[in-house]
Amino acid sequence: LRISRPQLARFLGVAEVSIVRWESPEGNSPRGMPATMIAALARAVDRVGVDAVRVAVLDAEVDPLGSIHRVAQLAGRS
Repeated sequence: LRISRPQLARFLGVAEVSIVRWESPEGNSPRGMPATMIAALARAVDRVGVDAVRVAVLDAEVDPLGSIHRVAQLAGRS
C-alpha cells in the first residue's frame, strides 16, 4: 500500500511494535480484529486497486471510523 508502519498501526488500532512483530520471520500472525481488517484490505485492493485503498487507510489520521467503513465498502462488505 506504500504506507508507513505508523500509518498502518493507526488504521488497525495497534501499536507499531505489533506490525514489526508480524513482519518478522519468527513473529506471530495478526489475530482478531487486526487480522479481519488486513483481510479486508487485501480484498479491497483486489477489487479497486491499491491507490483507492491507500487513500482510505490514510484517512484514518483524520477520521478513523470513517476510514474503516470506507475500506469495508471497498472490500464489498458494507
